[in-house]
Amino acid sequence: SFEGGAWWVALGEVDDGSESAATSIVETMATTLGMIRRSQHSLVDALVDHLGDAPTLLVLDNCEHLIDAVAEVAATLLAQSSALHLVTTTRESLRVVGETVVPVESLAVEAGDDDRTAAAQLFFDRAEAAGAPLDRDEQTVADVEEICASLDGSPLAIELAAALASTTPLADVRTELVDHRFELLTAGPRGGMAHHQTLESVVDWSYDRLTDDERSAFEAVSVFPGSFSLGAASAVLGESGPVTRRRLDALVRKSLVETVGSGHGVERHRMLETLRQYGLRRLAESGAVASIEARFVNHFVELAERNAYDPTTNVIEWFGELQPDIANLRFAVRRAMENDQVDQALRLVDAFHWYFNYVGSITTAEQWLRSVVPDRPPFAADIPAPTIELDERQRVMAYTSLASLANLKGSYGETGYWADRAVEAARILGDVHRRHAALVVRGATAVFENRQEIAVEAFMESLELSDELGDRWGQGAALTFLAVGARRAADQQRRAAPESDWSSKLAEVGRQLERAMEIFSQLQDDRAMAMVLINLGRIEEHRGQFDRAVILCERGLSLAERYGDAILSGLARIFRGRMAVEQGDDRFAVDCFVKAIGYAETVERSRVMFSSSAEWLGIIAARHGDPEPLLRIAAATEVYRDAPPTAAALPELHEEKLRARELLGEDRADELEADGRAMEPPAVKALAVRAATAAVGPTPVTPST
Repeated sequence: SFEGGAWWVALGEVDDGSESAATSIVETMATTLGMIRRSQHSLVDALVDHLGDAPTLLVLDNCEHLIDAVAEVAATLLAQSSALHLVTTTRESLRVVGETVVPVESLAVEAGDDDRTAAAQLFFDRAEAAGAPLDRDEQTVADVEEICASLDGSPLAIELAAALASTTPLADVRTELVDHRFELLTAGPRGGMAHHQTLESVVDWSYDRLTDDERSAFEAVSVFPGSFSLGAASAVLGESGPVTRRRLDALVRKSLVETVGSGHGVERHRMLETLRQYGLRRLAESGAVASIEARFVNHFVELAERNAYDPTTNVIEWFGELQPDIANLRFAVRRAMENDQVDQALRLVDAFHWYFNYVGSITTAEQWLRSVVPDRPPFAADIPAPTIELDERQRVMAYTSLASLANLKGSYGETGYWADRAVEAARILGDVHRRHAALVVRGATAVFENRQEIAVEAFMESLELSDELGDRWGQGAALTFLAVGARRAADQQRRAAPESDWSSKLAEVGRQLERAMEIFSQLQDDRAMAMVLINLGRIEEHRGQFDRAVILCERGLSLAERYGDAILSGLARIFRGRMAVEQGDDRFAVDCFVKAIGYAETVERSRVMFSSSAEWLGIIAARHGDPEPLLRIAAATEVYRDAPPTAAALPELHEEKLRARELLGEDRADELEADGRAMEPPAVKALAVRAATAAVGPTPVTPST
């Protein structure tokens, strides 16, 4: 206990420009303590005498603008009074002997044991105090938690936001905070300190006390939407690492930048979103946005290209190293496109063409790429002619990227169109790397188009190039898709002639997949391994080895889900569902197809996966006596697939459609199909899930994989 008392000393209004700031601080402390000064003593000596020997606590609040003077006073008083205990509230430590720094964290924005965050509880309390008690229903709690998270759990910002609850719907507050938080949060408490009246004044208070060098660094690093390394900050500032290190250290000491640990041995920093938005406003005022963003984009182009076409790259390790910068890479892609940095934008999309769904919007990138290439194919004829002229290297990158993006979204007709142009342009340019990439995409597309001769031709050439380049991953990819094409062809022939012996062909396909699995195992690429395992499962199914087929498919599913690959996860669910149908377990099959639709919805325009899942649900419903949903679903997916007819040709779907038309009659079937062609995907999903679930009953829990 403090027998001499505990006193709160507010220093917020003490003038930081005074040459005698230390004297002003001591006078404020003396006034707070109600001290009577005797003229024969200095003010400090009088204060020490007044404190006496009784343990006393002084809390010095708002010290950051007086940091040197407060440090001087603290050191003097503590040296003369063993009974004095000081607590200072400041963004920057005093750095005096005996100081213990206790960081004050933001309020928790993730739910604890009571399922309510400290930040959300403060919001509800302050809203009620402002005369706007809020219900605790699910939507309101979700809105409040999102608001608190967007404000980084800052208590003052949360109080300012809660004050709006009496006049503004929470959904509007949540939306406006994204870009207009400083205009929105302006209703501080009457009688409070001036720099606590608005959110902007809070940050002004700290910003105004930075040196010019610190301000320019603060503004520049605000361009990072994610955490950043020292190297990235140096690149954006256009200076050496040691100089940037000194500036960042100063900002960290002043609590304007956080150190967030390290990734792969590299220390990283980040800014709270409120501080970042403030920094962006100041950066815009400085007129330096264009130069800072140009350096930002150039840095991440170099980072993206560092391993993109290195055949020895371990893709999993590479993506692990890039993971901390995913938000920055996405911003770089968007800014390069928006700022007409054509070459940089092309290089970024090209570097990630196999994995672009991880670093950007496929639709946005695709639309931009179409706007810069000279071609006007039927599916993009309405785009105006480009105003720039690409050189040969840029055109190859654009074609290869367009082919890869179309393949990622499952638009095989578009994939083939762009892949053909990519291969041709790469041949002319002599670009072996991109010709190899385009051939793999062209071959994979031909597989799904059931154009086996084109697929084999493309993959045989890509295998030769893989050997030439030493690209083991390319070898594995080519072997995998060769095997997929051969499996699909063997499957179709087996259906056409079920009495024939296709075991030798299946054995050859299995050997190709085993070779691919060996390669991906050596490369430690479990993500690519998932594709191989799923297809090996299909081979074992055709051989009649159902138990082994299930094990392989579920191993592939487990790997795909571990790495968050929605495309492979959805494909595995479809394969597993088809196996369940063939084994007569329709309830489990419905569970698989419903989950596959869920994965399809997380991938931009994954039309084939969505359509195939919905069609299978319709098939199951039809086989259980309800054929009407199938005709509506099939008509809708025929419009939606955006793929060649051969890619949609499920024999089971064709058979069930014929049976449904026969049962319902031509007139009713035509009505249902007309209705289906007008349906949007959400309605198709709802119909498919409802019909299949009604047919088989509630689905059981999926066994752990």
